[in-house]
Amino acid sequence: MSLRGYGIITAAFFTVAMAYAVRYGYGMLLPGMLDSWGISKTEAGIVYAAYFATYTICSPLLGLLSDRCDFRFLLTLFSALLAGGAFLMGFAASAPEAALFFALAGIGQGACWSPVVCGWSIDITGSSTMAFNMGFAVALLSVVTLVPLVHRPRLALRAMV
Repeated sequence: MSLRGYGIITAAFFTVAMAYAVRYGYGMLLPGMLDSWGISKTEAGIVYAAYFATYTICSPLLGLLSDRCDFRFLLTLFSALLAGGAFLMGFAASAPEAALFFALAGIGQGACWSPVVCGWSIDITGSSTMAFNMGFAVALLSVVTLVPLVHRPRLALRAMV
């Protein structure tokens, strides 16, 4: 693989890591935020749901858009939107403001996966073969992960309690 290919994989890793850090960081910071904002757990759930609702709605639409537009432009624009929404969460004074700002981050997250995969597969020769190999690897990993959970229920979620 060329030096450019390693650069693309590195940028893709950091983009996805940033997006998922914002996504899961809210859940870790939530107990402290309940006291400082003075909101209930229901309102905190609404804030989190605003993120996932906008992410779920925008992700397929932005995936289609990444086929028509330059993926570098989409990654730049929507990563900035994700970062801006996460930044504004620090200044939210109420649950509706937090829901609006976190929904903005959800829209930004919606474009962080499809363009990354697009940019990764374009750089590798034989991208249709690469897509098949990626799908096969994900399917194999899923089966390897799920078989022990199905075969031995004591290894499932009950083992963590």
